Amino acid sequence: MGTRIFFGYDAEGKSFVYDLDMQLEQSPNLFLWNFQKEVMVKCNRSEIIEICDDPRVTDTHIDAYKEWKARFGNDWLEKEKSFYVGRHQPKKELTLEERHKKNLEKLGKIYKGVRIGQTRYHRITRCYSCKNPLDNSVDVECVACGWILCLCGACGCGLSFHRGLNT
Repeated sequence: MGTRIFFGYDAEGKSFVYDLDMQLEQSPNLFLWNFQKEVMVKCNRSEIIEICDDPRVTDTHIDAYKEWKARFGNDWLEKEKSFYVGRHQPKKELTLEERHKKNLEKLGKIYKGVRIGQTRYHRITRCYSCKNPLDNSVDVECVACGWILCLCGACGCGLSFHRGLNT
């Protein structure tokens, strides 16, 4: 196992520790331990140009960091993890039915379900809301209004002349 702790200094000449064990993959930040303040500070990854050895770092600096890490490092890291992990989780993709339900809920309409196209003729059109192409031979219909259901969740229930339906 190679070195996991590096020492450096910033543009203002302040010495810091870069510890690979104290970094979070989900975070846009690097976490550097500031010798002068004896605290962990956040720096935007894009602002860091290079981490190099700082000849001014002494055994006293190293011992101070190791003491901080031993006493507070795990607690600090867990706190940071909980902050970043929750914010950077990929959002669950909603299903077509969930998007349709959500759309009807916003309109104050009751969800009655979806069905395979019931018409005897082939319909090809565009969604009035997002302009996506619609085709009743492959897309399902809204049970309440009979319109082709778009991937965005829109159907005829959202148009003003259909507002009286499904209330």
